[in-house]
Amino acid sequence: MKKNSKSLSNDLIFTIICFLILGSTAYALYVDINTGLDFTRDQQVGTIIFKRNSAQRKHAQHPQWEHLEKTSPLFNNDSIRTGKDSDARLILDGELEVALRQQTLIFVSLHSRGFEINFEGGEIHSIAKTRLQIKYRNSSIVVKQGTNFSLQEIEDGTVELTINKGSASVKNAGTDSIKTVADNETATITSQNIHIQSLVFKNCYPPNNILLISSNDQMRVPFDWDSITQTAQLTIATDPEFKNQIFNKETNSHKLELTPMPMQMQYYWKLSSGNNESPVYNFSIVQERPPLIVQPSDGSTITPAQAGQPATFGVTWLTRAEADSYTVTLYKDGDDQPVVTRETRNNSLSITARDSGLYRIIVTPRYHFSSSTDSMQSEPVTINITNEATHAGPAITSPADGSVVPLLPSILASWSSTGNSYRVNIYRIGNDDTPEATILTAKNSALLSGDFRPGTYTLSVASLNNDGSEDTTTTTFTFDSEPGLSLITPSEGSNFLPEESIPFSWKDPSVSLLYELEIASDSSFQTLITKTKSKLFREKENLGEPGIYYARVNIIRSDSPVINGQTRIFSVPKKIEAPKLDEDSHLSEINTTITPSIRASWNKISGAGMYKASLIQIGEAMTEKTVNTITTASTSAEFTNTRSLAPGRYCIEITALDKKDELLTAQSDKTRHYFLASRQEGLKIKTPQTIFILVK
Repeated sequence: MKKNSKSLSNDLIFTIICFLILGSTAYALYVDINTGLDFTRDQQVGTIIFKRNSAQRKHAQHPQWEHLEKTSPLFNNDSIRTGKDSDARLILDGELEVALRQQTLIFVSLHSRGFEINFEGGEIHSIAKTRLQIKYRNSSIVVKQGTNFSLQEIEDGTVELTINKGSASVKNAGTDSIKTVADNETATITSQNIHIQSLVFKNCYPPNNILLISSNDQMRVPFDWDSITQTAQLTIATDPEFKNQIFNKETNSHKLELTPMPMQMQYYWKLSSGNNESPVYNFSIVQERPPLIVQPSDGSTITPAQAGQPATFGVTWLTRAEADSYTVTLYKDGDDQPVVTRETRNNSLSITARDSGLYRIIVTPRYHFSSSTDSMQSEPVTINITNEATHAGPAITSPADGSVVPLLPSILASWSSTGNSYRVNIYRIGNDDTPEATILTAKNSALLSGDFRPGTYTLSVASLNNDGSEDTTTTTFTFDSEPGLSLITPSEGSNFLPEESIPFSWKDPSVSLLYELEIASDSSFQTLITKTKSKLFREKENLGEPGIYYARVNIIRSDSPVINGQTRIFSVPKKIEAPKLDEDSHLSEINTTITPSIRASWNKISGAGMYKASLIQIGEAMTEKTVNTITTASTSAEFTNTRSLAPGRYCIEITALDKKDELLTAQSDKTRHYFLASRQEGLKIKTPQTIFILVK
């Protein structure tokens, strides 16, 4: 059948329209794919400060979810979710911290009255440093500033709000009634009802999401609570479902102290009594060292740039891995009240002191949810501040007096400001008449270059005063014949778990401006695993794959080639199968009076060159004491002299491992078998008695 011209024209128009629609759709898809993750035009309102396992975010204008890492930015109108067995902590607008438990979904928006969180499910916890509004379906929760609370969806359409300290108001849509939830109260909130009741267990410590910080490898953890019940069951586990319980005990006291507890772990704990049960609290134990103030030096003198003006100086310290921020406090000598208190997320800031006198500087690390401890404060640095800008020599901050500096073609010198200009000289000891390097500058730092050789040198900084006089300060340092830096951590020959974040730290007395951390699988660094640039004295890396690794820290200077650091070797052992104890070793109880030794045997493990067998005594409150350890290439070990064992609970622990040149290259999980040791009396042999019968 032949179509007329009008029909053909309509078909052509329809075809053109289809192509236009298809083209515009393809272009829209192209734009979305190429700009979907471009948040540069949006307002950043927060940052991820901690993440365990899986956490993602999605912007309101983009459909795709993006994986989050620590320090990832958060933007206005972001949705954030966590996966199974995952946690995340975020900080909003620099001060409002929120923790998300596993399988939690929230939507964050910033309004003129503050932050609003749409809670879609899961569990969140926060110490609201600012006013916070939370919406759950048709319920609205306004949390007052300073409130410590948690919110958990206990079933579909029902949430439980727990106030540990502070207060919050709750209102359902369509009603005029507003209910207040106060200290140590919990509210069960549905669309129809708000039911408030007092917590049975109050003022519980450790509270939710706190970091317990210790500078030692052991820590005494105090558990404390208030309760109307006489007894309570304290349960501690390493998972929120309490499948892996490490402590479970009933107590009549409202206090219990456990020691020691393993470091670098997260714990969950709760209290119960009959049908009453507390919320689940979690805390982590972290081993860290206090900050180390590197500038100004102890005993130095700070002077203003002009006489009669306040003195301004910089404070710099070595950072610690887990700290979120730092508080720098300046005390007048002899006073307990600070003159200046400043907070920063960096490892340096400037402080101005108006009055002259002796002062103390202390740096305190702050951890998420305001966790801190006085034991983690830095050692105080004492300085003398004078209002007289003239006739006072500058205090040299680097290189420090007596320090050893890597041999470089140039060295950075710095000092406190005392005048308008300075003359800086470097002399080699034994050739004090002719400087090896000299420079005139108006700054309080200078980069001096020269044909330096190994040996001892004197740095001289002269303040050139307006009256023509000079005030000179000197310091002595040594150029090391071994070029480059050496790592402090990791130590030589150390080993780490594949999933463990490995800390790298170093110290540079010359205070270079940029460093390069290289990790390789060969000592020549031809096969690089990672190369990271850093302006700090520390970095963290997660290598993941087992193997033997080499690390070094290089100095990057614009005036010279890269200075390679000294090599440090360490290992990440591969995981091998854990041994299984033979049935003959499955003893449940021994009598130490009649058992002279304990013999354990196990199966041979592929990839293991040796085995470590330990006999461990298990005490109360999870304490452990290793009685004896045997390292053997055999698949059996015998522990003798069991008669000296005190009655109690013990375990045999077996680990398979392998070494190469004393480096641990393979390691299994620990296999344990627990048993009881008693000291029962053996059978007594009764001496026969002689009976005399008198016969008449």
